[in-house]
Amino acid sequence: MPSSQGFKLLKYFHPRFYNVLDVDASIPMDAQELCPACDIKLKTLADFFGQEGKQRMRYGVCADCGYAGYIDRPSQEWVKNYYLDTWDEAKTRNIPEEVENYRKAGQRKFKAMSILERLSVDKNRYALEIGCGYGRTLRALQDFGFKKVVGLDNSKHRAMVASRAFGFSTVASPFEHPDAQNELKKYAPYSLIISRHVLEHTYHPAEIVKKAGALQGEGDYLVLLLPNAIGETSGSLLFYWPHLHGFTPLAVKNLLAKNGYEIVDDSMTSDIVNYVVARKTFGIRLKASGEENQYQKMLLKFTKNLGLDKEYGSDTRLLWWFRKYDFGGQVAAWSKALLWPQWLYMARYSHERKFKDILVSFSGAEKYQKERHHVGGITGAAVESLKKRVTSPEESPIEIQFAGNIKLLQK
Repeated sequence: MPSSQGFKLLKYFHPRFYNVLDVDASIPMDAQELCPACDIKLKTLADFFGQEGKQRMRYGVCADCGYAGYIDRPSQEWVKNYYLDTWDEAKTRNIPEEVENYRKAGQRKFKAMSILERLSVDKNRYALEIGCGYGRTLRALQDFGFKKVVGLDNSKHRAMVASRAFGFSTVASPFEHPDAQNELKKYAPYSLIISRHVLEHTYHPAEIVKKAGALQGEGDYLVLLLPNAIGETSGSLLFYWPHLHGFTPLAVKNLLAKNGYEIVDDSMTSDIVNYVVARKTFGIRLKASGEENQYQKMLLKFTKNLGLDKEYGSDTRLLWWFRKYDFGGQVAAWSKALLWPQWLYMARYSHERKFKDILVSFSGAEKYQKERHHVGGITGAAVESLKKRVTSPEESPIEIQFAGNIKLLQK
């Protein structure tokens, strides 16, 4: 791989579903040095530098389980306020209309129901959803046979809509907050706790699983859905900061094991999503280990899908990646005149298939032709080669410098 592996990011070309977070001095930072699943020190995979090297963020990987996540990230208080007030703010919305729309929409499809039916989960006790959103999964649980459900969501707006639309008891708070825990204990022990695409957003996921276990008794069930870092897009893992964590199936297994859960069904897990049903047990669970160095596997993933395995000239070029499929690369300057006008068009129509066809053909990814309609929108940035590294390749295999402050993506 090139010894100067990395690039300088000049400007995001972000579609309508992203905003840019300027990580300036007003954002307090904190560090996560250990893998939340294995409790071993994370090894730096990528370094972000802003302000000519004066500003730094590290992105790390666990060599045991392949967990990937930010070592340096905004403080827990800052992240909490972001989700409560910014993530899904409702100042310009018509709340009654939104409530009515979700009431009409009804339940969402909940694939784990057949598994829970086979396991004979107790429907006479409460079920809890961590990150209930607008209440559609809670509605599905009601139709499944649960008479008593409660939901929690960090977004005050979503918790309110779920309550008004379906009459559910909801808590608007981070799950780990003492007030939320005191409120949820009123309904414990829960025979079922569900969390759909939430754990990757939480500040301390091990604390979330531990506190969930404290609300359940032996034999109760926990259902987790979250992205699988093996197939999650490399661009999103690095630049979309609300996904603070990227869990492999092995990382999920170890995270659950150290907090008193054993996986009883992971048949719906794929390269894209971790989908597990786990049972609470008070027996001692042993940590599992990977058969090979997980760090190297993740490094190869990022190197390939960000086009870091090739040498480029000094001209500005296009870094791109699909949102829902781990494939991307860099387009050299010679094709800039053709692609960049299309990119500006795509920024308004992010699911335009013609633009995907162009990128797929230029990247030589013929094997993805039949699957390109599943890859979602496209995201990218203008980048150029590094003139000089701040770190050595031994310290950090991937180095990404920014013009001005470090800049990350958010919704």
